[in-house]
Amino acid sequence: GALRIWDLRDHSTSSKPVATLLCGRHSLLCLAWDVANSGSHLLAVGDEDGGLFLLDNRNLSVTLFDGQRARQNAIRSLAWCANHILASGGDDYKVVLLDSTKACVVKEYANSHTDFVTALAWDATTGCLFSGGMDRVVQSYPIISKSTVALP
Repeated sequence: GALRIWDLRDHSTSSKPVATLLCGRHSLLCLAWDVANSGSHLLAVGDEDGGLFLLDNRNLSVTLFDGQRARQNAIRSLAWCANHILASGGDDYKVVLLDSTKACVVKEYANSHTDFVTALAWDATTGCLFSGGMDRVVQSYPIISKSTVALP
């Protein structure tokens, strides 16, 4: 799919994209800017085939994940947590935590939903990640404890 990026700060270019990037062959379903980690410049993009792309917005290059199949099915939701952890939810009913600095899975919550995981939200105050799904269930996961990733 094609990802188009606009710079709305620059009024001379705000009517056209400053970049168009091809991210795989499949439809892009979700994206998330990393605002949870100070100084980060990453944009995560998930596609319908389970592909994950991490883009550096300073030079618009793909970093670490370049369409790597992070999931077996579509990625429907993404959320950044502290410590550069990226959470993804998808059609496999799972919530998967990835370490964006090492490009690896650090935790998988396989039995938290009985249908597609369509929403993720990070609460920096409590250190919890929340997921919502087509099963009409909201789950919470305590991810951060004393500035470290707590993976029970």
